[in-house]
Amino acid sequence: MSALVSPLNHGALAAAVRSGTPTLGTFIGTASPIAAEVCAAAGVDWVLLDLEHGAGGEEQVRDVVPAAGSYGVPTVVRVESAARIRMGRVLDSGAAGIMLPRMNTADEVTEAVRHLRYPPAGDRGVATYNRSCRFGLDPDALDRANSEVLGVVQIESAVAVGHAEAIAALDGVDVLFVGPRDLSHDLGVPGDHTAPAFTEAIAHVLAAGRRHGKACGLLVADGAAAARRLEQGWSFVGIGSDSTLLAAAVTAEFGRARTSVKQLRPDDRNRSMRTTDDGWVQPGIGLISVGWMGKLHSRAYQAVPLVYPELKIRPRLVHAADTAADRAGYAHEVLGYARTGTDYHDVLADPDVDVVSICAPNMLHREIGVAAARAGKPFWIEKPVGRDVGETAAGVTTSIGYNYRHVPAVERVRELIAAGRLGRVTNVRAVFFNSYAAEPNGALSWRFRRDEAGSGALGDLLSHVVDLMQYVVAPITEVSSLLSTVYAQRPILPMGSGTHFAVIENGELGEVENDDYVAALIRFGTGSGSRAAGAVGTLEASRVSVGPQCALGFEIYGTEGSAIWNFEQMNELRLCLGRGGDNAGYTTVLGNAALGDYGRFQPGPGTSMSYDDLKVIEAKKFLVAVCGGERRNSTIEEAHADAEVIAATAASARDGAWHKVAPVPGATFGHA
Repeated sequence: MSALVSPLNHGALAAAVRSGTPTLGTFIGTASPIAAEVCAAAGVDWVLLDLEHGAGGEEQVRDVVPAAGSYGVPTVVRVESAARIRMGRVLDSGAAGIMLPRMNTADEVTEAVRHLRYPPAGDRGVATYNRSCRFGLDPDALDRANSEVLGVVQIESAVAVGHAEAIAALDGVDVLFVGPRDLSHDLGVPGDHTAPAFTEAIAHVLAAGRRHGKACGLLVADGAAAARRLEQGWSFVGIGSDSTLLAAAVTAEFGRARTSVKQLRPDDRNRSMRTTDDGWVQPGIGLISVGWMGKLHSRAYQAVPLVYPELKIRPRLVHAADTAADRAGYAHEVLGYARTGTDYHDVLADPDVDVVSICAPNMLHREIGVAAARAGKPFWIEKPVGRDVGETAAGVTTSIGYNYRHVPAVERVRELIAAGRLGRVTNVRAVFFNSYAAEPNGALSWRFRRDEAGSGALGDLLSHVVDLMQYVVAPITEVSSLLSTVYAQRPILPMGSGTHFAVIENGELGEVENDDYVAALIRFGTGSGSRAAGAVGTLEASRVSVGPQCALGFEIYGTEGSAIWNFEQMNELRLCLGRGGDNAGYTTVLGNAALGDYGRFQPGPGTSMSYDDLKVIEAKKFLVAVCGGERRNSTIEEAHADAEVIAATAASARDGAWHKVAPVPGATFGHA
């Protein structure tokens, strides 16, 4: 006779949760038993059938429980209300636990959890002719049920956060589960999971759970976010839903496939672009946002055939868009774009546009980048790709505006480290000190608003430092950090009426919502072979420094030498090779043809290159990649890896702990 197979969990999930074992699950929003079975087969610890927001009802509980249970995976059900009969019927169908949405007070929870238990401890209706009692074959299940059911209470409002301590103290409550969307909306920071109001609220919930020995959980978008939450002490973590995970996987895999097709068939790609009889490829350029950076991108494209004639790439300025009509007019009359307008969608829909430059404010980067990817347009986008790590994604060939890595002196230091000329890298110090916000009456532009820029110096400046260190030295694997806001208020500047360099005297003041300064301790992984294993360092960035204007620089120390560079002296490199000898100490190396692409711009040593020249190098690398050549451009995977470091830095600043950086597949930074 075959062994008994049962879809029932018999309290195993409740026991694991109560013992403190971390578990990971996903929500079943489609109400499909096949989707639940797929998730179970893929190895989730639990599935949660959502009757509050999902597509199904009570009848789907009947089918989902055995579908997931066939793989030994329990089903928790989020009921749409705390009605006694509904909860009893769900448990009778074999659910391992109940999630109670929008519970606000201890009194509400006390009444609701009574419905999870048979009398005398509760008021659950008693019957044995159902799945939970194996249809009468296991009447003893009634005696075990009260201890086997998992009780999950959702904390989704400011009121509930205030009652978290009392709720956590209740018998019958096993998990305090934060609903991040509902809670952020109730707190007045919709969708902003980095806002102090939100982070302080969930920290309060987590602390209450810990004090009373209860698990705490929440819903996150992906595995990287789940890993960070597990490190923080959240132990009942849901990763998306069947529908969102499917949508993300389809988007990623189809985007990867389409990018691969373009990479593997460069001749076909070139034929899709205009090509002259003598072999010059003429990609059509689209520009979104005609500010300073948009003008710079345009000039860089125009310079590519002059600086790199052997590539035989001559871009055409086809279509530009800016919400300000005067800027759109400038794009046509001065820059030379054939068509202009105020709607970026027109640029993406233009069949004559082959590639797009996205130079809009940070808060629009993800929206426009996703739209460009969906339109199949390779794009060159300024950093950060999104306001945070959750907004960093793409599905076509991309290039990210981390232009400082193209400095010839920086390229030389990278080569020296990879060749072992500095020995084993032991420690680094890297900074980006800028004065653009040092004036207290500097305008409250979009850069100072969390919903428009995300973070402040952290994302705007330290991201450049992070990218440089990951490109030159090795991937960063762990951080400990702090943030500071020096000027809490600034004069308000209407969108589009000036830049963040504007100074407004006696203007109406508004709140600065992000950081002026950031500092981080870091640890490196392996990179440049084994030349940086075990290296440590410090990173700093400030937008309010008085004195430095654009002081991005680094000091890199190794067992056999060191290198010092600062962007304010971009064309100089201080280099020490060797520990002793008659010439011990630093030699100043001026720009020369042996350093990166210097020789493309200047005829001899000591003649300075400019910031604009770096954008020409960046444009060249982007267009070469788009046209099927070598991919030496800054990729979306590398931007994602930089964003993960920034996310870990922000998390560390909130809780004061060291945070590991989630690795990103494909983010090599060119290291072996």
